[in-house]
Amino acid sequence: MTKKVIKGLKNKMKNKRFQRKVFSFITMVLFMVLVIGLTATPALAGYTDKGLESLDLIIDWIATWAGRIGLVVAFFGALQTALGFMNDDADSKVRGLKLLAAGFMIWGISGSYDYFFSPN
Repeated sequence: MTKKVIKGLKNKMKNKRFQRKVFSFITMVLFMVLVIGLTATPALAGYTDKGLESLDLIIDWIATWAGRIGLVVAFFGALQTALGFMNDDADSKVRGLKLLAAGFMIWGISGSYDYFFSPN
């Protein structure tokens, strides 16, 4: 912004008529938000499970596949650990055990979905 534009805005902000216009505009916007909020409340009062059922279905699918992927990661970690013992490589053993633990953690967390969030 140029200095001329900033000076013009400062002069407008000092003008009482401009301040009233801004205040009335802000008041009108807030009033419209209030009216829309009050009229939308009865529409939200109707309860339905359609959206929640589809959300539960999607989350259940994601949890199932996360558990499967966790078991694959754990299997890969077990293989890497076994190869580390075979080659006597300490770094490979540590990485394999970390992968094994991470895979079982993913599997356990995804399996706990049914325990914590079961619809029954």
